[in-house]
Amino acid sequence: MPRLGYTKSRTGCIKCRQRRVKCDEKRPCTACARHNVPCSLLNNDDSSADAPIRPRRAPKRSQAKRNAATADSKHTEHMSQDLEHLSAAADLDSGFLAGFSFLDDAQIGLDLLWELSSNAADVDGAGLSTQNRDWAMDMELMHHFATEAYLTLPRASEIGHVWRDKAVEMALSNHYLLRLILSFSAFHLAYTRPGWQRKYYYVAAQYQSQGVSHMRAALANLNHENCHALFIAGSLLAVGNLAASAIHAKDVLDPRPTVDDIVDVFVLLKGMATVLHSFEKTIQEGPFTQLFGGNASVTIVASPLANTAPAELSQPRWDDVKQKLRHLRDVLQVRLVDDPALAQTIDQALVSISVYMDEANITSMTVLRFTLSWPISISEAFIKLLREKHPAAIVLLTYYCVIVQGTESRTWYTRGWASKLLLAAEVLVPSPWAALIEWPLQRVGRAVS
Repeated sequence: MPRLGYTKSRTGCIKCRQRRVKCDEKRPCTACARHNVPCSLLNNDDSSADAPIRPRRAPKRSQAKRNAATADSKHTEHMSQDLEHLSAAADLDSGFLAGFSFLDDAQIGLDLLWELSSNAADVDGAGLSTQNRDWAMDMELMHHFATEAYLTLPRASEIGHVWRDKAVEMALSNHYLLRLILSFSAFHLAYTRPGWQRKYYYVAAQYQSQGVSHMRAALANLNHENCHALFIAGSLLAVGNLAASAIHAKDVLDPRPTVDDIVDVFVLLKGMATVLHSFEKTIQEGPFTQLFGGNASVTIVASPLANTAPAELSQPRWDDVKQKLRHLRDVLQVRLVDDPALAQTIDQALVSISVYMDEANITSMTVLRFTLSWPISISEAFIKLLREKHPAAIVLLTYYCVIVQGTESRTWYTRGWASKLLLAAEVLVPSPWAALIEWPLQRVGRAVS
């Protein structure tokens, strides 16, 4: 029960409220004048007089939150500084680049991110620290995707809203797709911002790894509802792998992409196409139908990775490739006459190149779509020959490189790696076969050697 004559006030001076005594609110108040101490009411500009006073003993939970927030800010600042120092070192010392073997499949980068994030986890509430950092990165990557990166995806000039709006909307309920969108955005930043290449490559690799992990569970339960999200995720995953190869190709000290690296992309494309084939009609008639451009006959997964503009290879060059392929087929049939099974495997892969090239002449299919469609068509036996570095398979791969190079002027994620791959293939081809790759080397490889 309040004392007689006591009127509770929230506008008294700070000292009186701290001592929990009545303040007469004079300027200075009587209590402060009696004790000869400064009175907060004398400062007319001090708005803190109206602020509630914190109790001297805050609950332990509140104190822990304040401590965690302070530590979070410090650790986030240290993490940002560490990444800046790492990027600066990469710019100043090319030897540093070689020492990392350009990220070595991003393992070093992932270890670095884990270490930096785990530093903040040493204090109570550190989960908030990691969340804050991830949210900031997520926002940056999503903003970049919605304003720039999506414009580099196939057919974005015509139907970019499909990538920017529909794909993102679907990603909100399919987090593996969301992670692959963020991964693609980070790859684009890594490619277009050399000073921050390492930082964004680390993040892209991390999100890609997470996306693939979550995709496995979704693929195990493939149905008419999730096939659309898996289709877009598979397409972005394929482009992301090509983007990683393009980033490697920019570094003259990095031997990648190797033949095995590209074969891994081939296997990914074939696997996604096989899994989604049973839902092909559903996907083509679903929310992403515009990506197919009215051409429902084109193989799934590679289908959206196209542009309706004229083929990047000029007609004379296109005809030159086809003529060289016909000559190569005649030579290989003679050279492999003693091994019918091998000859058939090679011939099937070679013929499929010609088939897709012929289709490109009569449809809107372009070099980019060809680049991703041919790997889907090749047999497991041919994949095995590539893994074994059989000369006949490697020779055919060099002709594929000539065609891929035709996409480089318009597609950043195919830029540079065809040239590097061809030079790597040159080392694998023994002298009896070397004459067969002279033309591809002249067209592509030695221009960058």
